[in-house]
Amino acid sequence: MIAAWLFLYLGNLVHCLAIYGLEFQSPRFAIILFPIAFLPLPILLKRHRPALFAAVPIRVLSATGLVAALLFMRGLNLDHWQTPDIMPSILVAVMGIASLWVALADPHREDGAMIWLRIGIWQLTGFLHPGLPLAGASIFAFAGACGYLAPVPFTSCSAKAPRAFPAALVLGLVLAKPWWDYSANPGWAPDLAAWGLGAALTYLAPLRRLGCKVPMWAIYVLMAALFVAYLPPLGWAWGILLGMAWGWIWQRLGRPLPFRPLSYGLLLGLALSFALHANLQIPVLRHLLWLGN
Repeated sequence: MIAAWLFLYLGNLVHCLAIYGLEFQSPRFAIILFPIAFLPLPILLKRHRPALFAAVPIRVLSATGLVAALLFMRGLNLDHWQTPDIMPSILVAVMGIASLWVALADPHREDGAMIWLRIGIWQLTGFLHPGLPLAGASIFAFAGACGYLAPVPFTSCSAKAPRAFPAALVLGLVLAKPWWDYSANPGWAPDLAAWGLGAALTYLAPLRRLGCKVPMWAIYVLMAALFVAYLPPLGWAWGILLGMAWGWIWQRLGRPLPFRPLSYGLLLGLALSFALHANLQIPVLRHLLWLGN
């Protein structure tokens, strides 16, 4: 569930705001950013009020998030998403809080290969609308809260656990490459789907054993190469390699997953990636960030 919140909700929220903009001069911008600002509060509540994360509360909240997701998808089908509009912002905020709550309810859950395949499939819905993958996090949350997603036992890796914050930050820098290259064009969707497939492949026994032997510096070197060498015609291969790199990192992280470092690292990495690529008119920067330009 944590993976779904990170990569369907948080990642795609940053993507959509980069596409559609955010009106900072209006107080309404705070609504859509509320789940991110709200992040430390449920972690504290879970520590001091664990009853709020019992089965009944999370089912009610996940159902609320599901209704918000359905209304949000209906709005995307009927009209262009205007980020200053208050109703879509409220729906997005409800979706984020609900899926965040369910993710925190069971941080020990190991989702296995299937969660990455499902995340990849939901990224493909970006073909229909860039904001549609956001709804996937709420649908995952509802399915998980109602017991439709069975937990998979976690198989530990003998390799030393990496620090979650820098790992997520590096991933955020690289993962945004197709989003930046295609913007509102749906061509990025297969590349992100391939990323989910690559992460799922690392759960195969031979690749799992290989991932435990590969040193972290080699994984970071691979991700750095993929940051520079993104070629849209070979985006599927780029996505599979990046997914494998991240799958190996994910399996090395301790359980329960370090939720806050992962969230803040990914958020900073995505924001920094978009900021860098928004300034590609600087000649030296362009050559450093985009091979062949």
